[in-house]
Amino acid sequence: MTQHTPEPWLCRGDTVYFPNLAGGFSLHRCPSPEANASRIVACVNACAGMTTEELEEFNDGSLKNWIDDAEETLKAVCEAVENVNYSGRCEQGIYKVKKQRDELLDDMMRIRDAFNTLPRGRAEGQMIKIAIEAIANGDKT
Repeated sequence: MTQHTPEPWLCRGDTVYFPNLAGGFSLHRCPSPEANASRIVACVNACAGMTTEELEEFNDGSLKNWIDDAEETLKAVCEAVENVNYSGRCEQGIYKVKKQRDELLDDMMRIRDAFNTLPRGRAEGQMIKIAIEAIANGDKT
């Protein structure tokens, strides 16, 4: 692995400085010195964490294409994961709502049956008991 000055580098005008201003170099004799110094610093800092050998693999200018491809792949993976998660959550949610609906309908039918079949004093007590059980069961889901 090639050793190099660690990032972040800093640019001031046409001069590139190393961290803590512990050295640097000037591009004052180059064409467009400030723009070139700024570009050098931006590239060095953007590639922090990559080895020189890894960077040399992109000497043909293909780094941007590689990044674009990686970004598209990442977007596709994120969309696929989101679709799976959303679809799974959605199906689970629909199942849960339908189950709760069915249980509530069963409880309401039990209340109706108690009202229609039991004597008046006993029907009210049974209906209240069924309603309390239904609420308790609903709180568990």
